[in-house]
Amino acid sequence: MPARGEGESRLGQEIAKLTVDAPIPYMLSDLTTIISAEMGKVDRAGDTAPYLRLKSKIDEIKADPRYGFMFSGMLVADTMASFLARIFRLPGDGKPISIIDVSGVPSDITSVVVAVLARMTFDFAIWSRNEPQRPILLVCEEAHRYIPAGQEANSSVGRILGRIAKEGRKYGVSFGLITQRPSDLAEGVLSQCGTIIAMRLNNDRDQAFVRAAMPEGARGFLDSIPALRNRECIICGEGVTIPIRVSFDGLEESKRPASGDPLFSELWRDVGGEDQIIGRTIQRWRAQGK
Repeated sequence: MPARGEGESRLGQEIAKLTVDAPIPYMLSDLTTIISAEMGKVDRAGDTAPYLRLKSKIDEIKADPRYGFMFSGMLVADTMASFLARIFRLPGDGKPISIIDVSGVPSDITSVVVAVLARMTFDFAIWSRNEPQRPILLVCEEAHRYIPAGQEANSSVGRILGRIAKEGRKYGVSFGLITQRPSDLAEGVLSQCGTIIAMRLNNDRDQAFVRAAMPEGARGFLDSIPALRNRECIICGEGVTIPIRVSFDGLEESKRPASGDPLFSELWRDVGGEDQIIGRTIQRWRAQGK
């Protein structure tokens, strides 16, 4: 989290009424100092247990290398403006897309990180309503991980993503969902999608969910969804005048994403060097490095 320097020790003091949602930077060492001071005011030893648990949890997280991205280096300034400019690409300078890779984030806080990013996007849109509009499209890959069916209201990430899907357009925030299993998505969020790009789906349950979200005139295309080839899709909704079947342009090999599946039938015949493979894999596994 951002830390303040001596010249900013009174940052936020000019605000008459601060709330827990006000994004004011502070030093984590100040927090632990306050916790220790409050522990000293407690008369009975048993009453200090909650403070000790909180303090030990903070120290444990600071020492965990997986959370090094939060505590590496001492930031001595209010970096919120530069951070927002970088995340939202304001200005874009010809590179208007930010890709936030959360694959290296510890799995137990991945949903929290996504929830914070989504809430920051929504709050920025709300508090900038009187400014010249700069619409933002928030695209969520593997969306069924964050807003699964039946749990939209039970998690922080589900609540904020659901709110963006339902209310975001009023504030200039659009939401894009990417998933291989639409049936695993929260139904209320899927129904808010104005434009649907459906690629090949073989599962009857997935097809039923897409059928329910499609406009009435496009449902005849569903018969062709199981037979779509690679790079083909059905597009319907607000983004197109009429439902259409589209073939995407092919990309050069060097520009394609690393999403190709290994050919088992070929690779099973490739033998040799397994000891070295295991050794290198274990080393990276233990060091938590790619």
